[in-house]
Amino acid sequence: MATRQQALARFPQSTLTLRWGLIVSISLLALSALIPVLQASLITTQGHDLQLLKQNRTRLTSEIRLLESELAGLNSLERIERRAREIGLIDPDTPPIFIQISNNLTSVTKTTEGLPGKEISDSNPTLWWRSIFKEDQH
Repeated sequence: MATRQQALARFPQSTLTLRWGLIVSISLLALSALIPVLQASLITTQGHDLQLLKQNRTRLTSEIRLLESELAGLNSLERIERRAREIGLIDPDTPPIFIQISNNLTSVTKTTEGLPGKEISDSNPTLWWRSIFKEDQH
């Protein structure tokens, strides 16, 4: 009888271990079957996002080309001339006069020598602030 009680006492423990082993095995099997499904779902989502990005890029490229063509039309000489006439700018009857300025600059004293009036021919001019101090000293 004692051996039978020992066998009965061991029996529930072994079935308990067997049950937990079976539960863990089934859980691992379900998890390993779920991983490819999750990967496929992720790849599908990324593919959809990639397709949306490509559509957005195509739309933006077409908008850029449309704006470039509009800009080219606005920069055309015919359109600028037409707009100038619309706002009242007209072609002058006489051609414009262009003045060319030479790069050589002359000093002010050389240009005023030929003018009528008092000429100061001081070869050693004094600075303006020194004349103030000279007046104060007298």
